[in-house]
Amino acid sequence: MIKKLSTLALITSLVACGGSSDGDGKNTANKVTGDLSVTFDAYDDDTIQGKLTSNSTATFAPQNNLAGEFGSFSIEANGQWAYKPNNFDFEQVKQLNSDSIEDKFTVTTSTGDQQQVTVSAPIKYQRLAYAKTMQAPISTTIYDPETDSEYQVRDISAFLNADIVFQATTNSQVYRDYEYESDNNLTKSTRYNSNNEIMQQIAYSYVKDGGEVNTVERHVKNYSTFDSDFLYLRDEIKYLYVWDNQNARYASSTIDFTRKDQFGDLVSQTSSSERFEYNNAGKPSKELTTYQGESEYLDTEYNYSNGLLYKRYRYLNNGSIDFEYSLFYDEFNRAQAYLRHDISRPHRDSIYFYIYHDELQAVVSFSVLIDQFIQGQIVSNVVATVYFYDDAATCGDIDKARAKLATAPITNCRIKTELPSTSDLPTTSELGL
Repeated sequence: MIKKLSTLALITSLVACGGSSDGDGKNTANKVTGDLSVTFDAYDDDTIQGKLTSNSTATFAPQNNLAGEFGSFSIEANGQWAYKPNNFDFEQVKQLNSDSIEDKFTVTTSTGDQQQVTVSAPIKYQRLAYAKTMQAPISTTIYDPETDSEYQVRDISAFLNADIVFQATTNSQVYRDYEYESDNNLTKSTRYNSNNEIMQQIAYSYVKDGGEVNTVERHVKNYSTFDSDFLYLRDEIKYLYVWDNQNARYASSTIDFTRKDQFGDLVSQTSSSERFEYNNAGKPSKELTTYQGESEYLDTEYNYSNGLLYKRYRYLNNGSIDFEYSLFYDEFNRAQAYLRHDISRPHRDSIYFYIYHDELQAVVSFSVLIDQFIQGQIVSNVVATVYFYDDAATCGDIDKARAKLATAPITNCRIKTELPSTSDLPTTSELGL
């Protein structure tokens, strides 16, 4: 379908923007008018049409499918132009860390007058509102004569069904909620069990200097149960991040970890620091860790292909690989799945899936053992977390920057994509299994 723009609604005339000059400094004001600045819908790939007029007998130099960053532009000699947006590329738009996308094209008349045509689209954001858990339903029961046992097979395809997901999460009593500050950055995340008891609480605070954040504090408290009798604070982790305002990213951090038993006695305590490195595109490339009294070592390494993260490695402090992650994406460059290879315990190798439900504004995340996925029989219990998003006028600057740096799709700020919901799980061949 082609959309033809209303000149009265969408035109910004050359007079209104103060005119412009050609390369020789000659004023071209009033020589080219029409649809010079147009807003379109980034989530709709329909062709947009506009019309330019030369206030002389001049015609326009035709251009055909001139590539921009987000679409292609064509113009005919009579001034009729068309802009065809590219398919929405989630990763490309995420990396902008902006509230809009924009393409500019220069048109030239037969008399040499030049003028820019600008097409732009606002980007919509959403904030993480709450998360709930659900289990994959049982599809069938099988009998194993060798062990004389029955196994219940789980139907993970049920996570693709929006009605099932909605109903299951409506009844779920295990949930997480989120709170935000006046600047729209996340301040607290709290996870509750089925008894409405706090199992985890994460608090964020932002230290400012001269109106700009220079430090981000993250305080994690993990609670556990003792003989199903009472809850106690088991782990406490305090992160102190140095925030690089110029590049909108973490520069370094310190981490203090404390573990206690059910009586409140200290079990272990460690202190460490992290240093972050980035590639030329501004994406994370390395995380280097130093434990108190020890030498710095490479903790995490990221590898990219065509701008997308495809490999991530976690290392032990002796330099050997502990975990290897392989990532896969759908046609819109949304993370679809990743394989986690446990080097020392390959029987625990897992696949983590992400399913997008646009109608629910939710993302489902769950994992299964690779061996069971290959066999086509998921006999382990599968618990998924379903993350629900609400529309927001914008996200906080820190949250938006963290979403840009994130290597997983679950972030408390995300771009509202309005893309199709996930319809199928990737096959074993698509995952290279």
